[in-house]
Amino acid sequence: MEFNESILHEVMEAAKTGPIVDRKIALYSQKASVLLRYLELSNPKFSRGGAAGEMLTLIAPERYPELWGRIVSEVQAPREKKKSEWAGKAEQLKHPDSALMDQALAETQTRKGRIITVYSPRLAALFRYLDHTIPRFRVSNHAAEMLEEILAREYPEMWERIVECTAGE
Repeated sequence: MEFNESILHEVMEAAKTGPIVDRKIALYSQKASVLLRYLELSNPKFSRGGAAGEMLTLIAPERYPELWGRIVSEVQAPREKKKSEWAGKAEQLKHPDSALMDQALAETQTRKGRIITVYSPRLAALFRYLDHTIPRFRVSNHAAEMLEEILAREYPEMWERIVECTAGE
């Protein structure tokens, strides 16, 4: 894959030294927000943005292996967490609490409730590069699609339930 080196350099420099707006992305996904909010309600120390970032970091190398490799080699990850956001929390996805699910659904009905902000200089560089090089590319839409894909793959039963609950919205 050939890269537009000037754009790649620009987005990577912004991700490394630019203002915080250049080191984060925001995406809108009701389905992903429901699942992440459910986990947030059932685990007080859970972070929606951190968990979404972890999931996107898993799928980014599958979708864009060469570009992701370049970015990872040049852009430092934010301070590494000692423990995954998902560690020990996926169990709650196997036997969900209906009351918490109802609350998560209610809280994500508004557009504001669907916003997921991910602080990741690497992901920001990836999506900004794609935004600059692909016509009509939308960071939020593409990031939401990728996040939904990996959540559906990793948690199929819970995802199916969320899809049923949000059908027609």
